[in-house]
Amino acid sequence: MLSTVQRLLRLIVSWLGLNRPSAPVKTLPPVRAAPVLPPVLPSVPALAPVPISGDPPVYVRKETLLTYQEKRFYHVLLQVTDAGHVVFCKVRLGDLVEMVKEPTDPQYSRGEAWAKHIDFVICDRYSFAPLLTIELDDSSHEKFESTIKSDAVKNRVLDDAGLPLLRVKTSNNYDLAALEQQIARLINAGLPDPADSDN
Repeated sequence: MLSTVQRLLRLIVSWLGLNRPSAPVKTLPPVRAAPVLPPVLPSVPALAPVPISGDPPVYVRKETLLTYQEKRFYHVLLQVTDAGHVVFCKVRLGDLVEMVKEPTDPQYSRGEAWAKHIDFVICDRYSFAPLLTIELDDSSHEKFESTIKSDAVKNRVLDDAGLPLLRVKTSNNYDLAALEQQIARLINAGLPDPADSDN
């Protein structure tokens, strides 16, 4: 009787599946947190790079050699210049002086001064000897360090060479009589003494 009941219980347990080994529990991989991205900033257009080409450079002609103020002053100079003189514009400093002693200090190299130019040069009409240099100075000659340094180089070189330099500030109304006297005085002061040539 008991063995029959036991067999029935085993059949019931087997039928219900209670005696089956439990299936292994699958472990899910850990969930990774999404990366935190930086906030999206408004895009700023980048400056276009200057194109570099292997081709030769392209040149265009300038519209004028002189600025507006320089052209005005040039016509003033023509009115106060002696008939035996001629006025030149934008003359390279290296065409006015020459270096007779090469310095050992690189700060006094030829390139320091030779590429700079003088606004106006008054020369003898027949020999073309330079008699007076003139610089027309606007407000930039007192503001920018590069211009101040350039002026200092011109002052030193011309002074060493014994070539007079007249600096004139830009103006709407130039005093012609005063300018004519200044030019004549500086040219006469810079001319060699005739007595020296007789010796």
